[in-house]
Amino acid sequence: MAGSKFTVVAAQNPYDDVGTVRISRAFMDRICRITLDYQTEAEEIEIVKNRTGLSDDNLVLWAVKLTRQSRSHDDIKMGASVRAAIDIVALSESMKKRGAFTRDNVKEAVFMALSSKIWLTEMTPKTPEHVIREIINVVEQTEGISYFPAAGQEEQKPQKKKAMNN
Repeated sequence: MAGSKFTVVAAQNPYDDVGTVRISRAFMDRICRITLDYQTEAEEIEIVKNRTGLSDDNLVLWAVKLTRQSRSHDDIKMGASVRAAIDIVALSESMKKRGAFTRDNVKEAVFMALSSKIWLTEMTPKTPEHVIREIINVVEQTEGISYFPAAGQEEQKPQKKKAMNN
């Protein structure tokens, strides 16, 4: 028998994950459940900077915005965690160092980082790549942020789109 000051801290994975089983009502009656949400955007930016050691604020912001957008897309059941933003930054930086920082390669980095970290709804006919393209477009259109280098260039800083007056 555990002592009176014995405490258990545990994480709960979604039931649909492989290798998980439902917790019995008897066990649930003996614990206090605390629900945590994602970190704020500012906290996620700080996490990505700390994990990657990168100080390129624009690349980090873009990666975090893409990741956060995955959590509100209608065709995604479970969006990506901050780990996706970390991977986008790490892959993009690796490409820069190798002189392979092109528009196609940066898109590929986003696909590589996000496609395994999003969980599409069962009813969507879309592929992860199609949904990721939509996420990129939403971030470009609503936030006005893109980190793609211009065609034929090896490196370019992110561009904030200028509002066009009609």
